[in-house]
Amino acid sequence: MLQNIKESKAFYIVLSVLIAVVLWLYVVNVENPDIEVTISNIPVTFTGQDILASENLMVVSGKDATVTLKLQGKRRTLYQLDRNNIQIAVDLSKLATTGLHQQAYSITFPTSITWGENIAVLQRSTDYIDVVLGRMVTKTVNVTGVFEGSVAEGYTAGEFEFSSKTVEISGEEQVIDDVQYAKVVVSGDDLTQTLSADMSYTLIGHDGKEITSADIQKNTQTIKVTLPIVTTKDVSLAVNLKEGGGARASNAKITISPSIVTLSGEKDVLGAMKSLSLGTIDLSTIINSGQITYMIPLPANVSNISGVSQATVHIAIVGLTTQTVNVTDFSAVNIPDGRKATMVTKNLQVMVRGPADTVALIQSSNLWAAADLSSIGQATGQYTVPAKVYLNGYSDAGIVGEYNVVVSLKK
Repeated sequence: MLQNIKESKAFYIVLSVLIAVVLWLYVVNVENPDIEVTISNIPVTFTGQDILASENLMVVSGKDATVTLKLQGKRRTLYQLDRNNIQIAVDLSKLATTGLHQQAYSITFPTSITWGENIAVLQRSTDYIDVVLGRMVTKTVNVTGVFEGSVAEGYTAGEFEFSSKTVEISGEEQVIDDVQYAKVVVSGDDLTQTLSADMSYTLIGHDGKEITSADIQKNTQTIKVTLPIVTTKDVSLAVNLKEGGGARASNAKITISPSIVTLSGEKDVLGAMKSLSLGTIDLSTIINSGQITYMIPLPANVSNISGVSQATVHIAIVGLTTQTVNVTDFSAVNIPDGRKATMVTKNLQVMVRGPADTVALIQSSNLWAAADLSSIGQATGQYTVPAKVYLNGYSDAGIVGEYNVVVSLKK
């Protein structure tokens, strides 16, 4: 059987391959001959760019430069090298002007390889790297929103709201000067709810086209954008009435101009709103008629799209009569400690209002006034102070207006 193997053609083929492998391993690991290798397109790295930036300079052209090297050295050494572990470095720290600069470069091999002993550079594709420097500038541009979508029927897209209305960009002067604004695009179909999200933006030039330079630095990559999606509703204006001075709500004839405003806001807010109150009117301060102008108040996140910001309330008191009655009964309240109060005012004309038959019965004996000294403190002398006038015996009538009296204080 052994004789058959020796006579086999396949046996000699396998034996030849084994002998060749052994010889190759011997040459590589024992003889290790010198060879030449070309490594192409080794990327160039730049140092000192922080110093350039401090001088408002930056690399405009040359960042994508590469170098091809023809190397000589031991086979085992050169087989360790490729374009990713050879460093081609250019120092920019000494440059101080814009324009084209031809810079020498350094070559650094991995630390396991000794320069000059194990490897030699036979040829370089270039002895210098062309670098173009430009002036770096900073600019602030406005943020603009664009809605590319649709809202559901009965809804309206409001005005964009941004966490920052501007962004700051830096880069080569010519590129930055061309930037006009930053654009945020919001999209969606049949929207019914407000959109709010952190979104990226694009820079738009004066020609309306996007600027995509990778060298532009931005102070922020995203902006919080809110696009209100609102509905509208016509809401009536109203006032609250505080009854007093003998007048009930039924005695007040109210006219408001305008009477209705159109509001926009979230549907759940406007849906529950039946009217919008301008404020409260104390009927005891209205003698016969009056006019009051109010700023139209708005709930949070609701806008008034009517174009008016004020409303005028006309009020008239009807169904009542008035009569002037003299008050002669006075007292003082909130007298300061250690002080004695004496009324200087002895007579006070006040207006009484109510149904005609009731008002005809009211006399001076039904009225008395209390002077409030709470604002005087520990002073002495004569002072004019507010007085509250009371009416006894007639619940369907009341005092109209505000009154003051003079009081003397002594120790």
